[in-house]
Amino acid sequence: MLSCPTEPADAHVLHSPRLRLQPFAAGDLAWFQSLHGDVRVMAHMRGGPQSAAEAAALLQAYQAAFSANGVGMWVIRDREQGCRLGECGVMDWRADYGEFAARVALDPDAWGKGYAGEALAAVLDHVLGAARLPRLLAFVTAGNHASTGLLRKLGFPVERVEPHGEAAVLRHCLTAQAWQAIRRGGAAPVPPSPPAAVARPS
Repeated sequence: MLSCPTEPADAHVLHSPRLRLQPFAAGDLAWFQSLHGDVRVMAHMRGGPQSAAEAAALLQAYQAAFSANGVGMWVIRDREQGCRLGECGVMDWRADYGEFAARVALDPDAWGKGYAGEALAAVLDHVLGAARLPRLLAFVTAGNHASTGLLRKLGFPVERVEPHGEAAVLRHCLTAQAWQAIRRGGAAPVPPSPPAAVARPS
């Protein structure tokens, strides 16, 4: 369920026409635990639904990573009412993949309204448009057609396919140069057909 508290302005807030994105705060915990415990939200997410304790630990990791890296995960809010709609940003996956990866998850009540693309575009402007990172990965399970379509619309080409248990994971990559060209009005790159699956990097 959407939550609409009143919170103070933050120096790191990002804006889009309908949304405000700001770093997570302690007051977001109960909502965050509900979001990350929702089977519908976490169906395609790494690790699946989380317990309240797991979600609390992840929220702390979000806050620490943002402070350390200058980029991280933001809570998505409606600009008019301040309702929490979901989360969007970049995860520090350098330990596993050597790079940062995009992530977006919405409250089911916010699905189907274009919020995911709008929020992720704002994050890409901040992270790639300002060249804070040279490139950004995104991982989507092969059956997650909504997320695959979203990344295609934003210009993320498929870099390769990786095995993941019984499913395949599409590894996408978007460079700062490509995103800046898209924002200048250049044509978004058309993702090629995914290559054959390769072994997951160690």
